[in-house]
Amino acid sequence: MTHTPETLKAWQAGLGLSESGIAAYVGVPVHTWRKWCNGTRKPDAAPCALLDLLALLPDTAPDLHALRLESAHKSAKPAQATQVSTKAKKRASAPSVQPDDAPVTPAPPPPWVQAAQALPDWMKTEA
Repeated sequence: MTHTPETLKAWQAGLGLSESGIAAYVGVPVHTWRKWCNGTRKPDAAPCALLDLLALLPDTAPDLHALRLESAHKSAKPAQATQVSTKAKKRASAPSVQPDDAPVTPAPPPPWVQAAQALPDWMKTEA
């Protein structure tokens, strides 16, 4: 597998992870992941081998993949808050209009919840 900035970004998006989340998943500092994704640096041989192995996890070791995803989500830093305009705040606080007969479809659970549900019972721990 070639590790171009485009393939790395696509892999990150496919896993549904933020920059800090994918960096935690791979086990590299966030600034290293950013440099790989913006093309200012290429991963060396050892990180390339690791990336190749991690790309195989979902199919070959789904339990381990689920644990890595859960760990990555826990260690990921929350996105930085952006300044919101007054107009946007007013729009957000306005009541939404939805017809009474509109079907309410629940949102699917996030990928890390789906992955955690796929764990065998013996791997699940109680909080």
